[in-house]
Amino acid sequence: SYTPNLARPDVNADRLFGVYHSHPHANGDKVYGCPSASAAPGDGKAPATALPDSRRGGSDADWDFTNVPGVNVPVYAITKTGRVYRVGPGVFGNARNYSAKEWRPNGPGCYKKR
Repeated sequence: SYTPNLARPDVNADRLFGVYHSHPHANGDKVYGCPSASAAPGDGKAPATALPDSRRGGSDADWDFTNVPGVNVPVYAITKTGRVYRVGPGVFGNARNYSAKEWRPNGPGCYKKR
């Protein structure tokens, strides 16, 4: 899971308007290092399967970060397939499955909102 480091001296939380990071896998890619799954190829455990487009692009850590007291900023996730998701503060529970904003590639350098 991802948690931005707001304690860094170059981050001013008073001026923060959002954070971003990438999800470098496509749906169905095998990933390693997830809890209760394979840590590395050949260790005898099955790898986890990436699902970056589930929960509309936001992991639980992304959604939870948006609601950190005193921060309350959106998290943007950029996927391997070029989709961009925005998960915002104030969304909890099952609403997370349909509340993110999504932009999909629509030709070179062009995105359409979905």
